[in-house]
Amino acid sequence: MAKTRSEVLSALLSADSVLVITHGKPDGDALGSAFGTRQFLRDNGKKADVLLTEPPPSRYTKLCTEYVGDDVDIDDYSMVLLLDCAVRDRLGTQKPIEKLLEHRCFWNIDHHYLNTDINAANSHVVESSSTCEIMTDILLDKPGNAITPDTAGFLLLGMMTDTGGFRFSNTKGKTLRTAAMLLDAGADMEKIANAIYFSKPLGQLELESDIVASRMKLEFDGRFAYACLDNELLAKHDFSMKEDEGLIDLLRSVDGVIIAMLVYERGGGYRVSLRSKDSKFPVFPIARHFGGGGHAQAAGAIIKSDIKDIIPQVLTLVEKTLNGEKVP
Repeated sequence: MAKTRSEVLSALLSADSVLVITHGKPDGDALGSAFGTRQFLRDNGKKADVLLTEPPPSRYTKLCTEYVGDDVDIDDYSMVLLLDCAVRDRLGTQKPIEKLLEHRCFWNIDHHYLNTDINAANSHVVESSSTCEIMTDILLDKPGNAITPDTAGFLLLGMMTDTGGFRFSNTKGKTLRTAAMLLDAGADMEKIANAIYFSKPLGQLELESDIVASRMKLEFDGRFAYACLDNELLAKHDFSMKEDEGLIDLLRSVDGVIIAMLVYERGGGYRVSLRSKDSKFPVFPIARHFGGGGHAQAAGAIIKSDIKDIIPQVLTLVEKTLNGEKVP
């Protein structure tokens, strides 16, 4: 049953201990919401931990520190809180979702409202720019509620990354007003911006140059740009796709491109990431066609097929989208 903001806040403040889990290969919104919520709970005298199965991407390592691994026992916590995770296949833990759902107090909070197969009894899944914006609404639900600068910083981190620095179409007036509240609460925007936008490893810059020079392809009169990255190319630049957040923007930024796609090997298949610069041409239906999901203009899927078969299928669906046709 969907819960209100006040019900979520009441549950958080009633819990003695909380284990926060998010999706695998966590991005800024996943990390920001997880560590921001943990900080809020600790500031309120609670035991709270974030579960990560591996260190966060390098741009976040100075911001998001101290976490527990999969060896932790969820029964040691009075609440398990899953943040920013819409589908079971993306869980950032090897613990099965069934075990999590059986926990005596399991909650799911997310902004992937278009697709979620995690049907928790206690959930708060609504349309928003980010899970961090949702958590800010929850933590500041009642007049007079206050959060510390550290909590505000984590939450602003997720809002900034999921909105592309407040440039994407998911940035609404309310989004900016919420961000302003976090700044007023002491969030260090300069520190966040330097970490996520102005601290790119040299290897990534070299990889980006190589992608543009030798891997990027344009189709449909330049309205679609895509690149396929193999393990050989990544090894050449000593680059891990754990660090790929924002890499697809290289393709999306090409003048005239409406839809961009990045494809790379993952888990015996291929991870396909899709982005659209125009709300009239959503990529969510394309991702959904392959069993994936996400948002209208930012979606993806893992496809267990040969790359030679994947590209023609995607091209067909992208062409339909660009022509205004419905994707089956």
